[in-house]
Amino acid sequence: MVVGLLLGATACGAGDSGDGKVELSYPIWDKNQLPAMQRIVDRFQASHPNIRVSIQLTASQEFWTKLQADATGGSAPDVF
Repeated sequence: MVVGLLLGATACGAGDSGDGKVELSYPIWDKNQLPAMQRIVDRFQASHPNIRVSIQLTASQEFWTKLQADATGGSAPDVF
């Protein structure tokens, strides 16, 4: 599912620097999921070397507030 979301976001050109490289932000709220999400991202990046995914861990009590503020401010993450 995450790979599908990442591919969908890249189709929109999120984070395209003009040199064919794409940078995506991917926030999560559960530190226990970080190892699994990192493995998924690592495998995705291995087969898509022009795409860099940055996992951003935010504590669950702050996650939704930050997500709403980022979206309101025009800086929502690329994938969530």
